Amino acid sequence: HSLLEQGVKAQEPVAIWAARSPELVLALLGILKAGASFMILDPSYPSTRLLEMLQIAGPRGLIHLDEAGLLPDELDAWAARVPCRVRLPAFATGETDYAESWGGTLETAPEVEVQPDDVAYVTFTSGSTGTPKCLRGTHRPLSHFMRWYAQALQLTAADRVTMFSGLVHDPLLRDLFTPLWIGGTLCIPDEEALASGRVGDWMNEQEITLLHLTPPLADVLSAGRDRSKGACTALRYAVFGGDSLRPVHLDSIKQLAPQASCVNAYGATETPQIMSWYVVPPDFSSNVEQVPIGQGIDGVQVLVLNDAGQPAGIGELGEIHIRTPYLTQGYVNDEALTSARFLPT
Repeated sequence: HSLLEQGVKAQEPVAIWAARSPELVLALLGILKAGASFMILDPSYPSTRLLEMLQIAGPRGLIHLDEAGLLPDELDAWAARVPCRVRLPAFATGETDYAESWGGTLETAPEVEVQPDDVAYVTFTSGSTGTPKCLRGTHRPLSHFMRWYAQALQLTAADRVTMFSGLVHDPLLRDLFTPLWIGGTLCIPDEEALASGRVGDWMNEQEITLLHLTPPLADVLSAGRDRSKGACTALRYAVFGGDSLRPVHLDSIKQLAPQASCVNAYGATETPQIMSWYVVPPDFSSNVEQVPIGQGIDGVQVLVLNDAGQPAGIGELGEIHIRTPYLTQGYVNDEALTSARFLPT
């Protein structure tokens, strides 16, 4: 309601000065329910980089999470020109009486109709040149993925899901929206657990059932664990992504949670969330160099094409292509790159 009253229009981007905190969930849902799209700003990024991203995306609003700290001077100067600003106090401060601030609007849904192909978020990928490339993602691919994911892993409201991903990386959407979709619990490690390397113990204490991680993080989780406290017996799935998965990473998870099933997932910023998956069998050979990426999820075809654009033969080098209706809209203000990467079928 606050965003709408300040003039935010349908699908317009709203930036979030973000932190790994519960208020981030409030900000995301508030933006989506207003029919707008979100763009997350990570305070750990250099101000020059963030300003470059803001200039490309052109957000009309800013939600400032107190937990994220003060804006740098350069960003504060930019924010002074933004027509819509909302502040979200931190839960820890006790300043969370939103009813007092916003009154009866908390009891009524905004009169906004959101369509499946409306823009839900704006994100960036550096690409091979290091120049940030802006992408717009819609609701349809996210909803499709969440529906498939919950069914494929038989997720329920009893599941407890980790949030290890970076604030501006697209896996964050999977980390956040999976527990919201199933009515489960989102578990965010505190800074003490992260700094001390005790994340494995933290997982045990939190009775995590679904772990999202990169392959290198598996070694960190295993190495920093107090083995006297036993295995993470609650863990059902460890879903890998973001890097090549090797047998040594599987071994690290087995040391952490011998009963857990490991899944190798593949996707890209241009193809929101997981596009293919491979459930590692218990008797998987440790002699292979890396774990396969498997086959496409529901509604996705994974192809390996050669330089002529034809299916590569056995032993022939090729490039992975994803055929699916569940893609982002392409690169903002770069029709040439969009035409080169997003090919008609």
